[in-house]
Amino acid sequence: MANNVLIDRFPGISLEELNSRAALQTRVDQKYLLTPDQFGALGGMLAADGWSCLEEGGRRRFRYDSVYFDTPDLRTFTDHRKRRRHRFKVRTRTYVDSGDCMFEVKLKSGRGDTVKKRLPYTREDAFRLTPEARGFLSRHLRENYGTEAPHGLAPTLRTEYLRITLTDGTGASRLTCDTAFVCSTAAERRIARPMWIVETKSATGRSRADRLLWSMGARPEKISKFCVAAAMLFPGEADNPWIRVRRRWFGPRTDETTMPLAARNRTTAEEATLALSAPRRRTAADKTMALHIRPSARADATRPLATARTIPPPTSEATRPIPVRPDPDRTPHAPRS
Repeated sequence: MANNVLIDRFPGISLEELNSRAALQTRVDQKYLLTPDQFGALGGMLAADGWSCLEEGGRRRFRYDSVYFDTPDLRTFTDHRKRRRHRFKVRTRTYVDSGDCMFEVKLKSGRGDTVKKRLPYTREDAFRLTPEARGFLSRHLRENYGTEAPHGLAPTLRTEYLRITLTDGTGASRLTCDTAFVCSTAAERRIARPMWIVETKSATGRSRADRLLWSMGARPEKISKFCVAAAMLFPGEADNPWIRVRRRWFGPRTDETTMPLAARNRTTAEEATLALSAPRRRTAADKTMALHIRPSARADATRPLATARTIPPPTSEATRPIPVRPDPDRTPHAPRS
């Protein structure tokens, strides 16, 4: 592959050296969605500039496997879509090549910065919330937002991708470059187009890499892997902040290609159940997938709680929850000025 040849042009750097060179405790992150040709052009220029590539055990491409937790009514997804001030994400992240696993909570600080809290986790628990993890989540929600963890949090979707990490010679900038993105539930699997999510990390947001990207015509995008994946896997859910990226990255959703324009923003429980009940071939990823959400028998806002298993459910049970609208009694926070 051309990109493999490109990546091999960079000198290697160890994780310890990378962290000492580019710790970036205070940083500005910018995300770009690039085609393979754009990524090849960017990589060629960065290699010529003397950038290095993270290398561990002779490996430069690392597999990431994340499981995101949400409520049956997709509260955390909805809070992000509506940009509520007290929004958060809950996930486990497995570094497949090393076998390490972390439980992570991502929150917003009072200044709007993303704050990540991490707890060492076991790979065997990646698809469930242990009592320790729930306590960890509740503690940080109380400390930051004055709230408790919502009821019904369960594994809702999974993302998998390959990552390479680049850094410049001074340590002032770092890039993470993700590709081969796949998102799934126990019932279905979506494969993104062969594009690259490139995230620049620097003190100002105007690094050498940012300037090169702008010169190529690329512009920062609003990209959340969790939110774009949820929008693809749960047709009918509004995804206004990410719709442009989602259509470039994945293409149209089933509701955009099969529903009339006036009906594209809604779907009934019956339609969703029929769409997901069609038989399909189970893949190797499905066999290792341990997500299970009981199907709902009602189309109103009363939903059974999702449950998690450590082995895949039978095919007949492999369905996801029907998306429902948020509780109308929940008053959204006023938008920030």
